[in-house]
Amino acid sequence: MASNLRELDKSLKYRMSKADISGRQMGRTCMPVEITASVITVMEKIFPDTVFRLHTNLPENFSWPMERQDLSELLGNLLENGGKWCQTTVDVTIVRTSSGLSIEVADDGPGISPEAAATVMNRGARLDETVAGFGLGLSIVSEIVEDNLGHLEIGSSKNGGARILILLPFPD
Repeated sequence: MASNLRELDKSLKYRMSKADISGRQMGRTCMPVEITASVITVMEKIFPDTVFRLHTNLPENFSWPMERQDLSELLGNLLENGGKWCQTTVDVTIVRTSSGLSIEVADDGPGISPEAAATVMNRGARLDETVAGFGLGLSIVSEIVEDNLGHLEIGSSKNGGARILILLPFPD
């Protein structure tokens, strides 16, 4: 619990430090494939019975205009949710599209109903009080996506679980 609170405090301090900055940070880039692989390595330790799979055709050194901390936090929250809710598998797909970068996280868990999808992005919203958490992860993801001028969709995966799709546009 103390570790979770420290991480929450760290995350909130970071988000608050960025409160007066909107949009992308000029000159900041990160490598989505490398970051995703690193986050998966951490999640495999937290959820040893879960299979995390990365699907991409991008090279590991592919660069994207986004702060490394933001992408790490975004992926960490999404993969942690996937690990909590899946039955066995969480798939992460990262592809470059004609309009930008697509990041999809899908699991084989119980999924999120359309009604719940409308509220789960609210700070403090939790779908199941019996599962550990603070209800901040998806609201933080939403803020990061918004800060990067992106779009987020919540739906069902082909395996019946949750699917979160993030579309980040190319910079102007």
